Amino acid sequence: MREAVAQSWNNADILATAAWGGARRVPVGSDALSWAERALKLNPTPPKWYYAGLGTAAFYAGDYARAVEAFSAAPPNTEVLYRWAAAEMALGNVDRAADLLQSAEFRLPSGLTIAELEEADGNSYPAYVEQLQSLLDAIRGGAGVGG
Repeated sequence: MREAVAQSWNNADILATAAWGGARRVPVGSDALSWAERALKLNPTPPKWYYAGLGTAAFYAGDYARAVEAFSAAPPNTEVLYRWAAAEMALGNVDRAADLLQSAEFRLPSGLTIAELEEADGNSYPAYVEQLQSLLDAIRGGAGVGG
């Protein structure tokens, strides 16, 4: 991941993609944040999906307030919604987290869970899987959200 970024330091799309995909698959921490920030500097009128990359990088770096801010500007796809819900939960915003999780789960095909979607997407870094899952479980436990 880092080698691809180094070779593409002036390509905003690759940097944004690395921030989004890399941040959840390998422990790159704040490096993914710098990739997302650089992508936004290189493209001052970025497509909205860049904010999904910034939000994901911030989420896995533990900067939940920044994640929430970025996810609010990203397209509301399922992945964005459940990570946004988890970030809201980490900040103690239980009702907002429950609403977002419900929206995410509503978009899932019948019988598919978020855990299965994450597994299919290749999210295999155990600490990150646990971080996300524990926050989603807390939402379900604290707000009575199903599934």
